[in-house]
Amino acid sequence: MENRLLQTLALLKMNWESPQRKDYIDIFIPFIIECIKDCNPIEPINSQNVQGLLNKKFSISFPEKIIITLLNRAKKKKLLKSEHNALFKDNEKLVKYKANKYFQQNQEKLISRYEILLEKLIEFAKEKYGKIWNENYAERTLFSYLDINGVTILSTLTSGVPLKQVIGKKRRSDKDLYIVAKFILNAEHENTAEFSYFESIVQGHILASSMYLPDISTANKKLKDTAFFFDTPFIIFSLGYAGPEREVACKELLKLLYDSNGGLYCFEHTLVEIEGILHACSIALDPTRPEAIFGFAAEYFLSNNFTETDVMELKNTLRKDIQNRLAIQIVEKPEYCDYSINEEYLSDELLRQVKYSNPRALQMDVDSVSAIIRLRKGKLTDKIEDCKAIFITTNYGLARSVRSFFEYNGFENCSVPPCITDHRLTAHLWLKMPNKAPSLPKKRIIADCYAAIQPSDNFWKKYFEQIEKLRSRKSITEEQYLLLRYDIGVRRNLAELSQGNEDLIDDESWQAGTVTQLIKNAEKIIENNIKNEYETKTKKLQEYSLKLKTKNIQFDEQIRKNEIDRLKRQQKIDRTSHLIASRITFSVKVIFFVIIAIGAIYSFYKSNVIIASLVPAYFVGISLCFLLLLTLLNLYFGITVSQICQTIESKIFRKVEAKLYQLF
Repeated sequence: MENRLLQTLALLKMNWESPQRKDYIDIFIPFIIECIKDCNPIEPINSQNVQGLLNKKFSISFPEKIIITLLNRAKKKKLLKSEHNALFKDNEKLVKYKANKYFQQNQEKLISRYEILLEKLIEFAKEKYGKIWNENYAERTLFSYLDINGVTILSTLTSGVPLKQVIGKKRRSDKDLYIVAKFILNAEHENTAEFSYFESIVQGHILASSMYLPDISTANKKLKDTAFFFDTPFIIFSLGYAGPEREVACKELLKLLYDSNGGLYCFEHTLVEIEGILHACSIALDPTRPEAIFGFAAEYFLSNNFTETDVMELKNTLRKDIQNRLAIQIVEKPEYCDYSINEEYLSDELLRQVKYSNPRALQMDVDSVSAIIRLRKGKLTDKIEDCKAIFITTNYGLARSVRSFFEYNGFENCSVPPCITDHRLTAHLWLKMPNKAPSLPKKRIIADCYAAIQPSDNFWKKYFEQIEKLRSRKSITEEQYLLLRYDIGVRRNLAELSQGNEDLIDDESWQAGTVTQLIKNAEKIIENNIKNEYETKTKKLQEYSLKLKTKNIQFDEQIRKNEIDRLKRQQKIDRTSHLIASRITFSVKVIFFVIIAIGAIYSFYKSNVIIASLVPAYFVGISLCFLLLLTLLNLYFGITVSQICQTIESKIFRKVEAKLYQLF
């Protein structure tokens, strides 16, 4: 492999996890020790020969002051000995140094994992896109992807040139970078070991950036004296108007700033710019309007079936959402003063270096950068913690151009520029508190991948111009035109076919074949969607029918069970009621018999002294009256004592039955 830098970055992450690590300096010590081992024991060790060995063994360069610090740290660990004002290696101590045994073991593992990562990338490029890459090409493409997507320190690490002087090297084509982004997203989606290794590389890059901190001790300093002003795309991402992948990374960054007491702000003119974007999106979502819809926010609204009214509601609540959901204060830009800059010169410089498709966006950026300078009131510092105010942008080109402009115009080289990228701020914050946001690098990776596979605004502008031409020439029907313009499936398919290469839009032969293919693919997707929808509905209907049938069976079974339970309960109550009624009736019969017997005996033996002495006179009277009543009922109505007892038993049965039903 031509370059070991990516392996080295992964090793830095491993060193960070080492139990022997005490601070940021310690993560670089193992690299220095590996270089010292190769030094001649009779020759003094200096920063120049160590730098050469670092390049040779690890494809990395450290600033000279860092190498000197590391050599002094190695001396304190007694790995180097001082003789005649020079440093020499101590072979015996180096061999026994345990930390480097841990380093060497991890180095072997990481080399193996790195080779697997490249193999998987080569395999992915071939299977998905028909690209034949060798190992060196895959490595350079991966390096280029990292270099162009925020990991701008890579060039510095290989060249040793200060970060602000780095000029972008020749990079791979957009197609190659698109493939890498797709590979990373696929690895993350499938939760493979390759994504974990790639994450280690990015975390290693952030740790490597600690070498370029003016003072590593500032890593623990709070940000309470710094006001952070955010640009339009960052706020749109944070609000979730470009998808959840970008939202989570931006919100994590805001949370870290908030926890560090940093001031969160945006200018009033930034709010106005966002309102303008939302207004344009709402208009473009109306199919009766001629305006084309493109851009990260427009794509999100279109893919999530937002209507014109939905977007206008977001616009109406924008100020509240920024203040309440993001905890960002909205302020006016400061008045012009003695610290004002020549905005016309800055505008010309930005227009020359940054591709602005919208003059309004250029003016907003100039206003923001100029306002930061006025807020600083001439203060120059090399620490973000002390810079008073700083503008955070997602536009790497803007940040680079602003830095270049201010260096050219006499600002000190060590000062923090008025504008930096959210990537640089993310790295800075992660270094300050890695344990508070362990997943921040991962979220940043995913957000960058989605940004990498998103075609540029210029790409979509060219595309819409081409389909307008096809429409005017009547090469496509009105239905096909609307399909090509609004269908989100067409857009995704186009992005996959072009792989982000906007130059292909100008190729007429490509246009003809692609448009036809897009229409066929879209119609096929629509047909498949209808088929899938029909199959889904049919399946749901069948499932519902089966569920309903099962419920009916269960319901019938429950009714039958309830009926059986009811009958059992009724039988039990009937038996109990009958038993109680029959026993009470039997007692009544006994009483009737005694009364009738006494009355009858007294009628025949009324002078019987024994009866008179045994039965009280009033009871005898009652017995005779009762006997007379029964005789009359029998003579006139044919009612017998047995019938009376049956009636009593029946009434008692019903009363008892009703009571038992109430109780049970």
